[in-house]
Amino acid sequence: MTRLPILGRLGITELAVDHFRTFRVLTPAGSSRRSPLDWIVFVGLPVIAGAASGAAGVELRSSDALLAGTAIITGLLFGLLIHVLSLGATVRADARFPRDSRMAILVDELRANVAWACAVGLLLSGGLALVGAFTVRPEGGVDQWVTGAVIAGGTHLALTLLMILKRIRSTYEQL
Repeated sequence: MTRLPILGRLGITELAVDHFRTFRVLTPAGSSRRSPLDWIVFVGLPVIAGAASGAAGVELRSSDALLAGTAIITGLLFGLLIHVLSLGATVRADARFPRDSRMAILVDELRANVAWACAVGLLLSGGLALVGAFTVRPEGGVDQWVTGAVIAGGTHLALTLLMILKRIRSTYEQL
């Protein structure tokens, strides 16, 4: 089904599909519609930020602090993911919340967003570790385009974290 079988085996394709399916606006009546604005904010803005920083010649001097921060955030996200899975099981077992209820939908979307943030955090942490380990430029620092990719990934992760906070608030309002 997937063009790159390894991505399917690692679950990355499913995580991406689940996450990007949440780019919808739920109406008070319970229906939903696609949100082009979400694509612009969560995909377009990070790409623009990364490309602009690369074009401007911005260079990351050291990846150590970014790696530490990203790794810590990713670890905390894994803990949150376990909690969200538990919450999802509780909501599914509760007769007050049918599978198509706003609460059930919000919890499912929250799980998708947190799982995607974990994947992005892992990839960003791994990338930053590689950058730190293999930077061989005599003057130090990292190539401007690699820096742009780090900025794009970091911006996407930060925006996804804000989305998660918003979704947690929306879920809480349903209680």
